[in-house]
Amino acid sequence: MVLRGIVRCLVAVLVQGVVCANLASAEPTIGVDVDGNLFINSSSSGGDARLLLNGVDVIQELADLRRLYAGRTTTASTTTVPTTASTTTTASTVLTTTTAPANTNVTHFGTVGCQLENVPSGVTHIQGSFLLDECVQLRSTDLLIFSKLVYVSGNFRIYSFYSPRQFNDAVTNVDGLKRTLTVGGFFSLGYISGLVDINGLANITSIGGVLNLASNDDLINVDGLSGLTSIPGNVCLNDNNGLINIDGLANITSVGGDVSLGYNRKLTNVNGFQSLTSIGGDLGLSHNEALSNVNGFASVASVGGDLLCERFKQQSRLFPQQNEQH
Repeated sequence: MVLRGIVRCLVAVLVQGVVCANLASAEPTIGVDVDGNLFINSSSSGGDARLLLNGVDVIQELADLRRLYAGRTTTASTTTVPTTASTTTTASTVLTTTTAPANTNVTHFGTVGCQLENVPSGVTHIQGSFLLDECVQLRSTDLLIFSKLVYVSGNFRIYSFYSPRQFNDAVTNVDGLKRTLTVGGFFSLGYISGLVDINGLANITSIGGVLNLASNDDLINVDGLSGLTSIPGNVCLNDNNGLINIDGLANITSVGGDVSLGYNRKLTNVNGFQSLTSIGGDLGLSHNEALSNVNGFASVASVGGDLLCERFKQQSRLFPQQNEQH
């Protein structure tokens, strides 16, 4: 910064035509070539020519600073800082810079949609929402552009309700999101029939709204959500025909809204809710035909809304008190 300031001051002074030199030893000459480069030349009968501004030997100062900063790098945001050349007298001094450090944040402003070519390479932050809705040509490998993404301020959704199955099958994992930590709004994965696991979400620790997983036929488990400890909105796990367990939710202690589990035909238990102590809204369980017990809700101390359950295997054993009352 000191070096850059000196160069700026030097240029400003020269442009204004104010030059302090040893008039007794040389007659200064100032010229500009066809490329716009500014030259200051002086002739002397002996010794090294100097350029003095208010008594300061600028050339010597630049040389000293160049030696001082040798081997050091300058910082930039997301681009390379251009190389700058100093004013030339009897010798030339060139100031060089390097590219930004590897840990520099790269921010995308606005909603991310299917046009992934608009997303900057190495994006780390999205100030907006992440909405890949009906992206018929989306592949798992396309998500690798988000391999450094850590933050989404808005909502997050990958959704393919209207797309033909052959396109939905192309997204089998979300490994490209492996560094994502925080989503400010809701989080939703829906109608991705080829999605087998969500282990690529293992680093997510915070969701600001609803957690929704719906109609992902091949999804076996939700182990990738083990970093979540609370959900301020609803938790909706519905119509995931291949879902065997929800153990990945074992660290969630509170849900601010409803908990809804429906039409998960292979789900045999709800042990994934073993740490859950409070539900702000309703608890709804329906059409989970293989579910034989709800021991996973044993720690729930409060439910702010209604308890709704229907169509279970051996339903009378799930909530015996409820069956007695109804």
